[in-house]
Amino acid sequence: MREWLWRFKRRQLPEIRLQIHERHGMASFVKPHPWMQALAYHPLTGALVARAGYGVGPLCDRFYLGDLHVEPALRRQGYATALLAAVSDHVAAEYGRLPLTPLHETGAARGFWDHMRQLAPKSLPVTRDLRGSEVDEERMRWARPATEAAR
Repeated sequence: MREWLWRFKRRQLPEIRLQIHERHGMASFVKPHPWMQALAYHPLTGALVARAGYGVGPLCDRFYLGDLHVEPALRRQGYATALLAAVSDHVAAEYGRLPLTPLHETGAARGFWDHMRQLAPKSLPVTRDLRGSEVDEERMRWARPATEAAR
């Protein structure tokens, strides 16, 4: 049922033109992978409608998304969901379908992410957010397989 609902919802999302590039000069939370910038443009006007930063974790088992921003006049019109769907498709083309982990949900974003967790299909699970205080623990999780493989 969720897969059907997600396909239905995706058909209703606004169209965007996605542009992705590496955020040079910025330390990457997901080293050795780069931190990427995803920009969503209106296909007719070319106006920037939304943007987000994301990166695939070193274990290639999930991708992290932060700094999600939709232009204020365009909020609650599906642009954030359209951007997440497009980024997820882009990541899937290179790494396969990965769960999405938001970085530190705050304020009004909590409602959006709760909605995404309820809406997202099994093919795009949205995990609970990763808090700043949990970053070191996450890095230790990434290091464990390399340590275990060295034994």
